[in-house]
Amino acid sequence: MKIVVLAKQVPDTKNVPENAMKEDGTLNRQALPAIFNPEDLNALEMALD
Repeated sequence: MKIVVLAKQVPDTKNVPENAMKEDGTLNRQALPAIFNPEDLNALEMALD
């Protein structure tokens, strides 16, 4: 059986610096490190078992 797991990088929101928000209210992605979506990691773990 073959299983496909889609994974996405999302901004790490645990330690948000002051420059994380732009003036227009959107997120400044360059100010936050990218991590794998935790739910995607759970799916990947289940697929590997």
